[in-house]
Amino acid sequence: MKEEDYKRAIEEITFRQNFLDNLDLGWTRSYVKHIKYESELIDKKDRIIMRTIQNVVGKKSEILVYPKAFSDFHPKFADFYSTLVYHEGYHARESFEFGAEDGILGDLNLELRARKFQLEHVNGENSQAFIDNLRREIRIYQDVTERIKEVCRMY
Repeated sequence: MKEEDYKRAIEEITFRQNFLDNLDLGWTRSYVKHIKYESELIDKKDRIIMRTIQNVVGKKSEILVYPKAFSDFHPKFADFYSTLVYHEGYHARESFEFGAEDGILGDLNLELRARKFQLEHVNGENSQAFIDNLRREIRIYQDVTERIKEVCRMY
């Protein structure tokens, strides 16, 4: 897939599933059984971009891609691909190898690890705005995780 295919998927809603079906997922294929475009919003504020439906250890996951994934949140194809492969793919791999984590702290730690993994794989093709946002999100997740740990130590 190329930048022009991504731009077409942004403009043509009917092309999005075809676009997803033809992406080279590389290493994530071992952990992902299907990627589905989901036009129905599950969040009225339209904050959810992609979501991994995690299974039990040893089972492949499904990744759902929502309309916001095809927006200015991902200015370039490399940004979209980064979120799909290096963030959601990370979730699928973790689920396949270890299963789901329990509790809010487990969820936060998983999100933090996924974002750090994603940041390790950005390159010159990613937009600077995307990279800056990813770094900001990492700082927020680190902050929140530390605050929750402090509260837990109090009890």
